[in-house]
Amino acid sequence: MCGSQLHGDKWERYFPNAIYHKTCEQWPLGPEFVITPGTAHKVIKMDDEIAKSPPKIQADNHSIAIGEINITGTVTGNITIGHTIIQPADARLRHDLGILLKNVETTWIKGVLEKSVHEAALLELGLELREEAVDNPWRMVIESPDQTRETLPRGRRIKDIFDEANRLLLILGEPGSGKTTTLLQLARDLIAEVDSAFTQPVPVILNLSTWTNKQQPLAEWLVAELNSKYRLPKKDGQRWLKERRILPLLDGLDEVRAENRAACVEKINQLVTDYGLQGMVVCSRIKDYTALNVRLAFYRAIYIQPLTPEQVDEYLNEAGDKLASLRGTLQADEALRSMAQSPLILNIMSMAYLNTSARDLSDPALNTNKARRKQLFNTYINRMFNRKAGARLYEGEQTRQRLSWLARNMQRNNLEVFLIEGLQPSWLPSLYWQWIYFFSSRLVSGLIFTIIVGLGDRLLAGWYKADHSWFFQLIIIGLIAGLFVGVIDLLRFDWLRRPKDVKQSSKLLWSIMNIVVVGLIGGLIFGLGDGLFYGLIFGLIFGLRGSRQGPEIDIQPVEVFRWSWRQSVLGGLIGGLIGLLLGLGGGLSFGLGFGLMFGLVGLILTGLRGEIIEAKSSPNQGIRLSLRNTLLGGLIIAISIGLSIAISVLLIDQLNYGPSVGRIFGLGFGLMGALYYGGLDVIQHYVLRLILLIQGRTPANYARFLDYAVDRIFLQKVGGGYRFIHRLLLEHFAEMSETKKV
Repeated sequence: MCGSQLHGDKWERYFPNAIYHKTCEQWPLGPEFVITPGTAHKVIKMDDEIAKSPPKIQADNHSIAIGEINITGTVTGNITIGHTIIQPADARLRHDLGILLKNVETTWIKGVLEKSVHEAALLELGLELREEAVDNPWRMVIESPDQTRETLPRGRRIKDIFDEANRLLLILGEPGSGKTTTLLQLARDLIAEVDSAFTQPVPVILNLSTWTNKQQPLAEWLVAELNSKYRLPKKDGQRWLKERRILPLLDGLDEVRAENRAACVEKINQLVTDYGLQGMVVCSRIKDYTALNVRLAFYRAIYIQPLTPEQVDEYLNEAGDKLASLRGTLQADEALRSMAQSPLILNIMSMAYLNTSARDLSDPALNTNKARRKQLFNTYINRMFNRKAGARLYEGEQTRQRLSWLARNMQRNNLEVFLIEGLQPSWLPSLYWQWIYFFSSRLVSGLIFTIIVGLGDRLLAGWYKADHSWFFQLIIIGLIAGLFVGVIDLLRFDWLRRPKDVKQSSKLLWSIMNIVVVGLIGGLIFGLGDGLFYGLIFGLIFGLRGSRQGPEIDIQPVEVFRWSWRQSVLGGLIGGLIGLLLGLGGGLSFGLGFGLMFGLVGLILTGLRGEIIEAKSSPNQGIRLSLRNTLLGGLIIAISIGLSIAISVLLIDQLNYGPSVGRIFGLGFGLMGALYYGGLDVIQHYVLRLILLIQGRTPANYARFLDYAVDRIFLQKVGGGYRFIHRLLLEHFAEMSETKKV
């Protein structure tokens, strides 16, 4: 059948995206196969065994043969095997892909590219082909004239270059040369290319710095990044990757750990081979890439050339007298002229030395580019503090230290964009402060839990004989429970820090420890009735959360609810079976009643899931959504479980205290739902913020401080997050010496 896709390792290795018309016995000239004008190739005949080497290619002026497949017609140029047309998406898939596409456009095009401090200087950047930088799979098949380095005509669109590279492109350049901005310009063009039926893949921008495990397949990493950065469910990410609906644009190969970069290149090559992607782009600083002993198996590499002296002069002349001093300084200093050929540095210079002298950059003591760049960034920072009249919201040194702390932690955690709700206890400077956080957050959680229980108990006094001593007992048991949970969590987090070969115990063990230890303590101190019940509830909250926590992910806001019928049915069956076994001791009616009770509890608790999926539009939005879902989750759990238990009690023995039992169980499980579905994350977030405030790392109103840094052009606002205007500025802040007191 014409249009069927080739399969099998020996073909997909060389033509992963090609369409072969089998009955037609030809490669059609059309969207799937393009012959472009250019210099004719000299063809080398090779062994016919495709499994061991590429298929034999023969050509003359009238035809070309690839293996046993013949194409007739005039062949006068380069051969490009294009990408497969994706099947149109159905309505639900179009909706989901549209959300992802909008997320990419809002975050990166509107949030970063259109606010770039140096995009204007990149419009006419010179681009140079660097064929030797990639391991082109056709190089051993087709011998072409020496075109390893060729300056492309100015004005060429990056999208056209990408298409000519068979949509596998490597972008190289010096620091600050415009690699990321060029990547974003390509993303903008690719987004515009996506039609309403999504027959083109969605471009997604990711930073390779988060690939830290050299054994991890890149497909697994990519799916995880789509989940964490774009809130795309992992099952959708896996399916879309296999269906080639994702076009990865990967920045920061040079930000991968030096010892892992070669392995990263190999994993990228493997990903392209295994999935036959519709395209991929990788960006890297040229020095870090050329130092590797492996190459990307891409079709083309380009190097972003530095600005020419004429471009620098034209840029400065447009500013008139405002940059006259800088223009004169550059003309007299060859080293500074060289630095100004970077679009970023040129723009930083123009803002730092607007209407002022740039003579300090010509200081003989600044005898290296690194020293000059440090001086330039310091001048830029000082100038930005004074760019607007009026009182400063924050002192200069205080702002420097806070931004320096932020930069170091973003660098340490491989973050491109910082979210306030993304703060974690691992950002605290020492284990001592992390211990304080764990104990305080658990104690505060226990205290809040018991206060709510005490107030609820007063309201339910018709069934309980409430008195003041019971209220104080609840406070004490809550604090003790919080203390023991803190100890258990500290032990567990210390265990998680150990090497993998030491961690033989299951995470489930720590969850069970939380549930059992805290419950038994409550029961032993205050009786095996109420104390045991509320102790188990509190232990259950932390026990269930324990399997998904660690020092780097202790705070996980619940921004939206999802219902899983599959999980709920499974949980309901397990809960019903447990209840049936427990209740059979009292007879069949008790067994059925307990089975119904436990089944309904299991169905609700396992079916309702909290997730982080919404793209942020305002600072700390995740915590505000989590607070909202705390109330909503608690109410849903309290009503549903309270009613189910009340009905179950009535069915067992037709007792008139069924509603009272339902109320007390509804209160207990409602509290568990409120804390489990976001409440604990809110408490822990603000405990951490309080500690950071005491240390002087962050002010009370952190969003206002970060907006102030945006106003001073140190940061860019990206949706509800923040990023430094360039990695070079982040590195400059990260290298600043830290003072003991801010």
